[in-house]
Amino acid sequence: MSKNLVRAVPTARSAQGAPTPFHDFPKEHFFRLRKVVPYILPAMIVGPAVAVILIAYTMAMANIHQISHATLQQGSGKVMDRLASFLDAAAYTVALNASFIAAERESKAFRSGFANLSETEIRRNSHFRLIYFGDTQGNHLLHKGMDDGSVRMRLIERLSDTEEANRRFGEAQLLDADGGSAEQIEKLLATVLKTTWWQKDGQGKWSLHGQDSRKVYDPRLRPWYQKAVTEQKMQWTDVYAWEEKYQERWESGITVSHPVAKDGVLLGVTAIDIVLQDIAQFLQGLSLSANSRIAIFDEKGMLVASSDRAQEVVSKQSGQVSPQRVSMQEVKDGVLVEGFRYWLQRRSQGGVAAEDSSRLSRYPYQGEEFLSHVQPLTPQIGLQWHLLVLAPENDFSGEATRMLFWSIVTALILLLPLGYIGVKLGHLLTAPINHVIQDLKRLVQHDLRPGRDAATRIQEFGFLSFLFGKMRGSLHAMIGDLTSHSQVLEHSVQTLSAESERVSSGIRLASGAIEQVTNLSEGANRNMNDVSLMMEEMESEMKKVIREMRVMSDDMGTISDTSQVYSTNLEDLSTSSQQARSNLDLLGNAVQAASGEVSTATQAVGEISNALTRIRLQCDRTAEETEQGYREAESGMLLVDNLAKSLVKIEDIIEFINDVADQIDILSFNARIEASSAGELGQGFAVVANEVRDLSQHTARSAGTIAESAGELKENFQQVSLFMQEMSARMRTLNLHNREIMDAVAAQSASIGSIRQTMEQLTSKTDQIAVRMGGSLQGVGSVSLTVSELAQSIADVTRHIVKATEDVGRMAPLIDHTTRQSWEMFVRVEETARSSHTINSEMAVVRRMIEDLQNLDGQVQNKADHLAQMASQMKEEVSVFQI
Repeated sequence: MSKNLVRAVPTARSAQGAPTPFHDFPKEHFFRLRKVVPYILPAMIVGPAVAVILIAYTMAMANIHQISHATLQQGSGKVMDRLASFLDAAAYTVALNASFIAAERESKAFRSGFANLSETEIRRNSHFRLIYFGDTQGNHLLHKGMDDGSVRMRLIERLSDTEEANRRFGEAQLLDADGGSAEQIEKLLATVLKTTWWQKDGQGKWSLHGQDSRKVYDPRLRPWYQKAVTEQKMQWTDVYAWEEKYQERWESGITVSHPVAKDGVLLGVTAIDIVLQDIAQFLQGLSLSANSRIAIFDEKGMLVASSDRAQEVVSKQSGQVSPQRVSMQEVKDGVLVEGFRYWLQRRSQGGVAAEDSSRLSRYPYQGEEFLSHVQPLTPQIGLQWHLLVLAPENDFSGEATRMLFWSIVTALILLLPLGYIGVKLGHLLTAPINHVIQDLKRLVQHDLRPGRDAATRIQEFGFLSFLFGKMRGSLHAMIGDLTSHSQVLEHSVQTLSAESERVSSGIRLASGAIEQVTNLSEGANRNMNDVSLMMEEMESEMKKVIREMRVMSDDMGTISDTSQVYSTNLEDLSTSSQQARSNLDLLGNAVQAASGEVSTATQAVGEISNALTRIRLQCDRTAEETEQGYREAESGMLLVDNLAKSLVKIEDIIEFINDVADQIDILSFNARIEASSAGELGQGFAVVANEVRDLSQHTARSAGTIAESAGELKENFQQVSLFMQEMSARMRTLNLHNREIMDAVAAQSASIGSIRQTMEQLTSKTDQIAVRMGGSLQGVGSVSLTVSELAQSIADVTRHIVKATEDVGRMAPLIDHTTRQSWEMFVRVEETARSSHTINSEMAVVRRMIEDLQNLDGQVQNKADHLAQMASQMKEEVSVFQI
C-alpha cells in the first residue's frame, strides 16, 4: 500500500501544476443538459405514467375476461346442479314407487294407495306428467297431471292373455298404426283390453269418468318396460313424442323406469314421464343474464330442451306420419347454432371424448363476442346429454369495460399538466447546475479556498451551494488537523524508537547477568557432585569402623568368658599345670588378636577424621559460591524491574499513537463524505482521502501489533522476575543446607575425636594385658608358689577386659549417631544437587525467553520504522491541497 501512495503523490502534484485540468475532456461526445433536460424531464414523468396506465388497462381487460369466463362457468355449474336435481327428483321418486308397489301389490287398497301417492308426487313436482305401473300380465295403471292441477287415473285391464287374445291385440295394433276404422279396433279389443278413466269427485273419492275402447296398449311391449326388465335397474329412455289427443297437439318427453320385484320375482315396471316442455320452462327460469341462452342436446346432436319456449323439440312436416326431433343445426336461434358448431369443431380438433367434452369457448357472431360453456350431464343420472350455456360477453364485462375506458381517458388528460410542469422544472433546474460544476472543478483541483455563493432562487440548489462551502471549510480544517497529527505521529515514532533502544540495552544486560548466574549455578553443581563423592567415601569408611567394632566386641566377650573359666578352675591349677599353661597360651593369643583389632579400629577412626576435614573445606567453598550466585540473582532482578518500567512507557506511547490514528481515521471519513457529495468531480479528492484513511488504519494496526509485542515482553519479564526470585530463594536454601552440613561435620569431628581417644586408651589396656600374660607364662612352672599372684593377675585382667568392653559399648552409640548425621548430610547434599540442576534448567528457559525478547524488540524496531515511513507519506499527501 505504501508503494501505491508514493506513486499517487506525484500524480496529484502534476494535476495541480497543469494549466487546464479538463482540456482533454471529449465535449463532442456529450450533449448540453440545458437543451435536453426540459424535454427529458416531462418525458420521464409522463412516459412511465402512460406506460403504467396502458399496462393497468391491459391487465384490467384480461381480468375482466377472466372474470367473465369464471362467471359463465360458475353459472353453468349452477344450472347443471339445478338440472341434475330436477332429474334426480324423478329418479328418486320412481325408486320410491317401486319399493311401495313391491310392498303393497297384493293389498286390496293398492290401487287407491298408489293413486294417492302418485297424486301427491305430481302436485309436489309439477314436471311429473305421468306416473304409472305395468305388471307382467299386461295390466297398466296410470296417473296423469292435468293443466288445471287435477290428477286423472287411467286403468288398462288385460282381460285375456291367451294366444288368440294376443293375435287379436296384434291385429288391432296394426289397424291403429295404419289408421284403420275405430269400429274394427273396438271389436278386436272387446275381449282383450278394458280401458277406463277415473277422477276424484267432490268428496275425494275416485269415480269412473269415462272409457276408451280404442286404446291399443300393452306395457310389456314398450321400450321403457323392456329396457328396465333387461337391465334390472333404473333406466332412462330416449326422447320420444306422442300425440296428446285431448289437446290435439304433439308432446315430447322422456321416461324413467324402475323394475318392481319381490323376493326375486318380477312384478312389473313402474315409470315416470317428464315432458320436455317443462324442462324448457325450467331452463327459462335459470337465465344468467338478459341475453343468455341455455340448451340441452344429446350425444347425437338432437335438441332436448331450450330456454326459448317457442323453440320446438319435435316437429311434424307435411307428408310425415309422425313428428321428428329437431337437431341443434335446425334451431331457430343462430347464436345457439354457432355455439354448437364451434363446440363440434373444437371437439373434433382436440379429440375429446363425449364424457369429457366440457370446455369454455369464445367466438364472434355478427360482430359481437359470445362466451359459451358446454359440459356433459353428470354420469350418475345415466343420460348422455350435454348442457350448453352461452351469453354475450358484454352482458358480463360491458359496463366494466366502459368505466375502465373513461378512467384511462381521464388519467391521460390529467397527465398533460404534469408534462407542462416538467418542462418548466427542467428550465429551473439547469440554471444553477453550472455553478455547482464550477465548485466541483475547484475541489477536483484541490483548491479549498472560499468561493462565491450560487445565485439561485431554488432552495435546494442554494442549500447545495451552502453545503459545498461547508464541505470546503471542513476539508480545510481536516487537512490542517492531518498536518498536525502527522507531526505528532512522527514525534511519537521517534520516542518509540528511543524507548525501543533502551529496551534492547536492558535485554542485553539481562542476558549477561543470566549467563553469569548460569555459570555460577554450574560451578555449584560441580561442587555438590564433589561433596556427594566425599560423603560416599565417608559412608564406606564408617561401615568399616562398624565392622571392626563388632569384631572387637566379640573378642572382648571371648576374653571375658575365658577369664571367668580361669578363675573358676584355679583350684585345679596345681594338679594340672600343663593344662593351665596351654590355657594361658590361648589367652595370650586372644589378647594379642584383640590388640591388633583395636589398632586397626584406631587407624579407621583416623581416616574418618581426615575425610570430615576435607568435607568441611569443600562446604566452605560451596558456601562462598552460593553467596556469589545469590548476589548475581539480585542484580538480575533489578535489571528486569528496569525493563518492565520501560515497557510501561512503551505502552503509554502506543496508546497515544492509537488516539492519533483514530482521529486521522475520523477526519478521512469526513473527507470521503464531502467528496462523495461532490459527485464524479470529487473522485480525485476521494482517492486522497481513502489513502489517508488506509494510512491511519495501517498505523492503528501497527500500533496494535507493537502493543501485543509489548504485552508479550511484559509477560516474559514477569516470568523472568519470578524465575529470578525462585533462583534467589533456592540459593538461600542451598546456603542453609550447606551450613547444616558444616554443623553436622563439626559434630561428627567431635564424636570421632572422642572415639579416637577411647581407642587409644583401649590400646594401652590391651598392651598391659599382654605384658601381664607374659609374666604369667614365665611363672607357670612353679604353679604352687605363684598361685596367689596368678589369681591376682587373672582378676586384674578380667577387670581390665570388663572395663574395655564397657568402653566399646559407650563408643557404639557415638558411631551410630555419627552414621545418622552422615546420612542426613548426604540427603541434604543430594537435595542441593537437585536444586542446582533445577536452576540450570530454569536458566535455560530464561535464556530462551531473553532470545524471544530480542526477536520481539526487533519487530518493534521494524514497526517503528514503518510508522515513520507512513508519517512522511501522510505529510506528502496533505501538502498537495491549497489551504
